[in-house]
Amino acid sequence: MMPGTGRRGRGGHGGTVAGNVWQRMLRVSALGGAAAALGIAVLAWAVSGAAAAGSVLLGTVIVTVVFALSLLSLWWASRYPAPVAAMAMLVLYVALVFAGALILFATSAPGWVEPGWIGVATIGQLVAWLTGSGVALRRSRLPVFDVETPRDPRADELQANTGPTGTDSRKPTTGRHHDAR
Repeated sequence: MMPGTGRRGRGGHGGTVAGNVWQRMLRVSALGGAAAALGIAVLAWAVSGAAAAGSVLLGTVIVTVVFALSLLSLWWASRYPAPVAAMAMLVLYVALVFAGALILFATSAPGWVEPGWIGVATIGQLVAWLTGSGVALRRSRLPVFDVETPRDPRADELQANTGPTGTDSRKPTTGRHHDAR
């Protein structure tokens, strides 16, 4: 581990890293998506020309916007309690589905779009983003809490010295106190 950074050096593959899991998922997934887009776009250009490469870029943009908005919203919501993150994701999901349906039914595809290549790009991006998220999540340190909490040693002493009424048995509770003299 590199001193003072909380990160492993270049040779530390397979280890876990600390930090915001959503930020890491966004970064790793975006890098994977960019690599997939570049590879598929070059292949499309070589096989079918510029329109195919443009179709790949359009498919890439569509998938990237959905995944990036989702991870950015979760990154933002991670500063708040878990119900806020869940609600943010639910609202965002409904908005993305509504916007996608509106775009799908209200617009037509430009004439230059090649459906086969946009499909290949969409599937490639989907695989790249999900794989990147899985890799980043696998390497993240997530807080795990044990159900049983450690007991305070003073609590054991207090419990040993209290009677059934919860009062300290070393102190008299009634006026009937006898002195051991």
